[in-house]
Amino acid sequence: MAPEHGERGGVQTVVPFIRGFSKRVQLFVMIGLVLSTSLLWGYFQELFWKRRKFPYGVFVTWFQCLAYVVFANVHAALAGVSVRRTVPVWFYLVVAAATFGTRVFGNFAYRYLNYTCKVMFMSALPLPTMLLGAVILRKSIVPQRLTSCLLLITGLAMFSAADSSVAAFDMRGAMLMVGSLLCDSAKYVLNETALVSYHAPELEVSLWSSMAGGCLVLPVLLFSNELVPAVSLCLSDLSLLASLLLMLFFGYITSLMILSLTSLSGDSYTSTVVTGLRKAINISMSFFFFPKPFLLGHAIGGTIFFVGLAGNVVFKHAKKRHE
Repeated sequence: MAPEHGERGGVQTVVPFIRGFSKRVQLFVMIGLVLSTSLLWGYFQELFWKRRKFPYGVFVTWFQCLAYVVFANVHAALAGVSVRRTVPVWFYLVVAAATFGTRVFGNFAYRYLNYTCKVMFMSALPLPTMLLGAVILRKSIVPQRLTSCLLLITGLAMFSAADSSVAAFDMRGAMLMVGSLLCDSAKYVLNETALVSYHAPELEVSLWSSMAGGCLVLPVLLFSNELVPAVSLCLSDLSLLASLLLMLFFGYITSLMILSLTSLSGDSYTSTVVTGLRKAINISMSFFFFPKPFLLGHAIGGTIFFVGLAGNVVFKHAKKRHE
């Protein structure tokens, strides 16, 4: 029988200071942590891929898996918990395959699309996550929630499109982002299955899916002949290596916060909505750091997005009261 969630490396181990608070307070704290760490991760992604123009995407994907394994083991040691597997190995291989697809497609897409275009595609993430949840987890699709989801996607896409005066569009990048989107939605639903159905702690999901991912990516890395030139480039430019490690560190923290949020809410869809909110905040903050005109599309898109967000909150509150 699977152990109770939180017995080893659960939410209270990942974020110990929320221990003792009500579940609602814990949920709001986790949303805030997801938003803040995601913003930092997005900044370092943009810094590494656009300013550094690192040409070895497969190496970064494999090194990301390796770094996450190291981070998870150090985290477990500092927290004083053991990370034993409660989910079948084959399941983690499937999660790893979905994660591999998300990272590879997303990393290569950065070569052809800028951040704004990428946000436009990823804004649709809640929809395939909802549909896959219905197929894999047998969840019902409620019309009110579907409407709110479509409003979120439309609003964020319009808000992003208003930035398209500086957005370079490339069909190759678009196809890569579609692949990344589908893999990412599958990853969210599978992670929900591991956390909710198997009661697996977040550290276990992070560690084992990263180990499985590293094993899957390694043959691709060796075949691509990226390993030696990528390592040589990093060792010859320590500032480049520092940028890579910072990006991976905040990526690990963000992924752990999203796993914790999924575990607390019991719903992967909630996590995708929060990440969508992060994207909107990220673009909004760019107006302060990089002065540019606020257009009508920004106003309309932002209004539609927050109407959809409010609809999701109202629906979730009404569902809890009904239960």
